[in-house]
Amino acid sequence: MIYIRDGMLALLMLVSMASCMPRPPSHRPAGQSVTDISAQTILSSFDQRWELATDLRALARVSTASAQGRYSTRQTFLWCRPALLRLDILSLFGQPSMSLVADATQLSVYYPAQGAFFRGPPNAATLAHLIGLPLNGDEVAPLLMGYIRPSSTQQVSALYLQTDKGLSLLRFIGHGGQLMQDAWVDPEQLLPRRVLRYTALGATAVDIVYSEFRYLAEAFPVPHALAIWLPHLEMRVSIQFLMVELNPGLSPTVFQLSPPAGTPTQPLP
Repeated sequence: MIYIRDGMLALLMLVSMASCMPRPPSHRPAGQSVTDISAQTILSSFDQRWELATDLRALARVSTASAQGRYSTRQTFLWCRPALLRLDILSLFGQPSMSLVADATQLSVYYPAQGAFFRGPPNAATLAHLIGLPLNGDEVAPLLMGYIRPSSTQQVSALYLQTDKGLSLLRFIGHGGQLMQDAWVDPEQLLPRRVLRYTALGATAVDIVYSEFRYLAEAFPVPHALAIWLPHLEMRVSIQFLMVELNPGLSPTVFQLSPPAGTPTQPLP
């Protein structure tokens, strides 16, 4: 049996990475005021930061609250460009109680206590059913890390910039004229503050609020805390990071997950 709560806890711990480095000065382009900064300038700043990340390793505490109750767990996260992902929920004794590995074409999940191993496509439908996040596998890390540009698979036809309560609001419009995503950015520090991802029908799919920023490098700010609302599950998730490493040089072998001998592979729904 696949447990949505366990899977979602694992994937939602992704990426609000933190360190103890002091906050540097504003990264707004020199000589450019808040009022004349363009949407493309904001996106270019996020692009430059994101390119600094080759791989990541982190440990986090993740808590959820829903009608089913409140839960807290400790998890590890490994990510490598362009789309390799590994998540492990840790037991009280530090052993994985669930492991998830995904790449651009396949997602694998193993539950040691149940002796259950699953494989399927890393698309939005599968992830929404398994972990609650209606995102493709390659979208998860960038979005939860605070990288506000939609993935290349999403057809953005227009981008609008406006001011909303002192923040810069970027609105991403699809080819059909539908609103795909709203992203609020601090115009001084060019830090993400909130992202709303919408469904094709215009309903909220994911609502993420970023806070407590620290810098893993002078030009690589990451939020220390995430507050996530998943309307379709009526669930709130909070993330607190205990440790994070930027570009630790992960081996590709850590992103391999196979069923133990005698364990059948079952298809993901």
